[in-house]
Formats: sequence, structure tokens, C-alpha cells
Amino acid sequence: MARGPRSSRISLRSGTPTTNQPTWIPLVDTRRSPSTNGSDSHGRSPNPSGGSGSHPSSQGEHYPSGGSEPWHEALCQTNSDSKPEISEESMIGDDQRLPIDFNDIGQPIGPTKKTYATKLGKITRNLVPPSIKSWKQVPVPLKEEIWRSLSNAYMVPEYIKAKALKMANLLWKNAKTELKAICDDCSSVAEMRKRIPKNLKKEDWDAFVDIVSKGEDKEVRERMKRARSKLKDANSTGRRGIAQRRHEMEQASPTGKVLRVDLYLATHVYQEMSEEDRLQFDPLSYEVTSRDYVQKVMELNETDEFRGETDLDKDAVAKVLGRDGRGVVRGFGGGVSKTELRASAVSRELLRKEKLKTAAVENRVRNLEDTVEELRSLSVSPGTNSSNNTQPMNVDGQRVQYVVLRNMRKGAVTFGRIDRSADENDDFYFLVLIDEVVIHTEPLCVGEGTLSSVKHGDKILWPKHSVGPWPVVLDANF
Repeated sequence: MARGPRSSRISLRSGTPTTNQPTWIPLVDTRRSPSTNGSDSHGRSPNPSGGSGSHPSSQGEHYPSGGSEPWHEALCQTNSDSKPEISEESMIGDDQRLPIDFNDIGQPIGPTKKTYATKLGKITRNLVPPSIKSWKQVPVPLKEEIWRSLSNAYMVPEYIKAKALKMANLLWKNAKTELKAICDDCSSVAEMRKRIPKNLKKEDWDAFVDIVSKGEDKEVRERMKRARSKLKDANSTGRRGIAQRRHEMEQASPTGKVLRVDLYLATHVYQEMSEEDRLQFDPLSYEVTSRDYVQKVMELNETDEFRGETDLDKDAVAKVLGRDGRGVVRGFGGGVSKTELRASAVSRELLRKEKLKTAAVENRVRNLEDTVEELRSLSVSPGTNSSNNTQPMNVDGQRVQYVVLRNMRKGAVTFGRIDRSADENDDFYFLVLIDEVVIHTEPLCVGEGTLSSVKHGDKILWPKHSVGPWPVVLDANF
């Protein structure tokens, strides 16, 4: 797909064409399947300027344009509020491997995700020849070598192995699609054999030509072309990827959750098309229908029936585009199945709640520490010995001292006062009158249960070595 003239490119970004000529060009090339890693089958970048002309998916989504051809600007999403990218060199650790983060369903996220798929694609193409007919026929030792090479380049956890090999399969098939496109441009088998791509052995190329020149393989490619021509919509995130966009939306959400329909609308942003431009296309073409689908989803999501719907089979996306089939969930990026999503729903919800609880506790502890520091600064005055601040106080005939109770990790778990009226001959425990519990999940040191069962005014035993002074003199009003 060739880009239009520069003037058309500028007018598309501004949203107002500078001429009366149509500025839209077809978005779908049904001849080819896209590349996931932004390079051709030999690792060469199709866009030498390094711009965002082509936007392969780091999760392996199939997009409408050919693998080596640029996206239309209508599908490009400007990230004006995105943070500056961090160079890979600055992130390399002592073991010379790059860190890589994954979300709760195993999709790569973070600053190094863009090169993760590129590296995996190069590793796979270098190890697995295109003459192998299918991924099932790839020997297990070769797959293990792919994983080992990836582990040497990135800090990938072992549980990602199945996901990584699944992505390698898709990248390898996309690379073979590029090679098949070379063969389709040839008029004879003899011409195919002469056009040996770089970095391929002649025997591997000849074996590959023998496969693609058969009538059975040609029929399969024709079926796939027709299937790609029926593509309903493509995301507009480019190499940024749906997983990264979802991660950013979850971080911005006060609940840490994002509905599928909200993620879908955020990742399917198209250039508006005027009625004049729409007339230049077939009403059933991708350029028209993709925008109609997004508009219908947006309208349904505003109704009471679909607003806030969490069931993937009943939300606005399912109503407009149909229920998701096997092995795919619209709006979550490639490599995510409905079974996998449902199976991990419980654990992901528990993890989300635990993260929220931990964040709330950490925020509360920080606030308490700030308060302690402020009160400490107010209580210390010139000529006053600050050591007196930690001395016991007499309240109603009882001697008490304000203290902080800590766990084995030295974290503050509760605040209280030592009851000096208790048996002071105990060499191991203090009897502490509880004022406020910080971490409710912390186990009790004596007896069973946790601090969640302790209320204000209760007394508990706590090891002396884990009790520290709270160096602030307060009015004992209890």
C-alpha cells in the first residue's frame, strides 16, 4: 500500500483535507498477512526512517495492511501524553539481559515490550527454516532453543514460556507469508528458485518453493485472503499494543479495573470520514464498516441495558460484532482466549483486591509516619532534652509509654501504649494497649488469629525486641 502525497498526509492529520480530491486510500490488502515484528522475513525494517509507518502488534494481532506496507494515517493514534521512552541500554542489568514486564494474562508491557516481539521473531526465523510445513512439525529441541535464546536476551519468567512459543509460532507464520508473497510475484517455479532471499540457505528455499508451488497450498492461501478481506475492525494502537493501553487504563482507574467495551473504544480510534469521502468507497468496504461498528458500540454503551456490562457475551462489543469465537477475545489483544480469561478471573480479582489493600495500607502508613515526624518536630524545643519524650507517662495511676509495634520485616503493624502496671518481670513480652491497627492481616504473636480481631483499647502481648518507642509526647486522653 503506497502512501499518498505529503499534502494528503498533513490534511489527514489535521482532519480537514487541503484539496477537493479524496484523501482516502484503501486500508485492506488481502494479498498479504501482516508481520508482527515490524520487519521483513529477514529482520530488515520496512521503514528506513524509523517512523511509525507500520504498526505491527507485539501480541501478534492480524492487521489489515500488508506486513511491509505502512498503515494509513486514519488508524494511527497520536500519543501526545505518552512519557519519554527509556533506552534499552539504560535498562541492561549486570547480567546483560533486558527486563520485561507482563500483565496478569501474560502479555508483555512496559518500555521494552516493543522490541520483545522483534527479538523473538528474529530468533525464530534464524532457528526454524521456512521449509517446515507447520509449527507442529518443528522439533521440540528447536523450540527449546528459541526459549533459551529469548531467556538469554530478556528476563522472562518460566511461566511465560508457553505464551512466548505461541507468539513465536505466529511470528514464524507471518514471516513465511512474506516469503509466499515473493513467490506469488513470480510467473514460474524456475523464477521462484532464483529469487533466494538473504539469510536463507538454497536447500531451504528450494524446499519452501516446492511446498508453495503446489495447488493445495495455493488454495489455502486464497481462502486466507478471502478471510482477511472480511476483517471487521482493527485496533489503532500500532506497536504500542492493546496490552500496554489496557495497563495504562488500569493504572488510571480508581478501582484498577477496565471494562472490555471501554478498552475497545480506546483502542479503535479512527480518523473521521466525511460523507464525500464515504462515497468513494463501497458501503461494505472495511473503511466504511469499521467506523460504523465503532459508532454502534459507542451508542449501545450509552444505554442503560449495556452500560457497565461485564459479561463478554452480553456487552456492547458482543452485540455489534458477535460473540467471541474460540481462541480470541476482542479488545484484549492477540494470544488471549476466552477460556484462559475466565479461568484466571478469580485469581486476577483476588490479586487486584490485594494490590488495592496493600496500596491503602502503604498510604496510611506513610501518612502516619508523616504525622509522627510533624509531632516530633513540634515536641522538640531548644534547651529541652529530647530523650525525655520517650519516658513513660503517668495516667490515672498507671505508667504508659507510646510505642510502635513492628513485624519481622520491621514494618509498623500497630500503634499503642505499654501497660507498665503489668508484670514487668516478663523478659520477652510487653503488654500493649492498642490505639490503632495498621496491618490487619498481621498474625498475632501470642494465640491464634490476626490483628483484624483486635479493637481499640484491647491489650495484646508483643515481643520486646519488636517494640519501639514513639518519640512523641501526646495528651493521654483515654
